[in-house]
Amino acid sequence: QDIDQIKYVDGGYLDNLPVDMALKKGATFVIAVDLSTAGLVRKEPLRQAEALIHLHSPWDLGSILVFDGVSATRNIRLGYLEALKAFGFYEGKYYSFSKGEFGKRELAAAETTAKLFGLSPTYLYNKTTFQKRLTEAVTAYRGETQQSLAEFHKQINGLQFRGQPLRNLLGRLNEKTLTLLILDYLKEHPENRNALVSRSMWALFKREATAAGYLFRI
Repeated sequence: QDIDQIKYVDGGYLDNLPVDMALKKGATFVIAVDLSTAGLVRKEPLRQAEALIHLHSPWDLGSILVFDGVSATRNIRLGYLEALKAFGFYEGKYYSFSKGEFGKRELAAAETTAKLFGLSPTYLYNKTTFQKRLTEAVTAYRGETQQSLAEFHKQINGLQFRGQPLRNLLGRLNEKTLTLLILDYLKEHPENRNALVSRSMWALFKREATAAGYLFRI
């Protein structure tokens, strides 16, 4: 829009995270809340800020044009937990956990497994409640797919864990079913664990193998 021969544009399109404006006003500590909406986010001011906390949810927050109370409540909760993690009260990337209950690699595996089985990111978990909810989700899915799992078990046992035929079979499954099949195989044939996590299998089914390994350990 031209106003007195000066061009104006919606600020959200010019810079949707105007950290540079705060810096020009003399801010020495900036909390930037990135909603991943339409418009540009200029990266250079983010690098220039000496004291910056950049809040950005890893979850899809939906369209800003959807005015739905349920979605708004979810997003507010996600933002609240993201802020508490940024300030060091909790830990986790996709989920929020009490501090110090997971090792770094265990935490990454726990989050991978939780995403596969659809745990809610709006809860604050400790190790006990997390594993309880995860076990419930796994048990519920196993019950829904019991017949299909039994049929695939027969096919896998018939392959005698031969490389390419097994990979072809596993490639036809969804992530949750594949995770359960890998988990069951680990339990039934622990001597073949090294073959199951070989480089070729890991490259093809990294998320599922990670989740199965985590479930096997708990």
